[in-house]
Amino acid sequence: MTKTLRKMLYAAGLLFTGVTVLLAYTINEMINRPELASLGRLSDSGFTEFTAKSEDGIEIYGIHYQGDPDAGTIILCHGHGVNLRRLDDMVKFLRRA
Repeated sequence: MTKTLRKMLYAAGLLFTGVTVLLAYTINEMINRPELASLGRLSDSGFTEFTAKSEDGIEIYGIHYQGDPDAGTIILCHGHGVNLRRLDDMVKFLRRA
């Protein structure tokens, strides 16, 4: 193996390693992990807490705000990694609407 080819392979290996590390870092930063802190409370406390259990035994927690009965119902769901406190602005907006 020539000296030039060996240097090119070494440079390619370093480049591959650098790109792999950068890609792993970027993907890690994009993942939205759950917060381990307490869920906190919504600033508008006019809600009723409830739980519901599915037929296969999965229990979910929810809150209900009583609104205008003629206005319909909005179900606001949060995803993994988002706690109830992060929905506070949306709840405030919907309560004013």
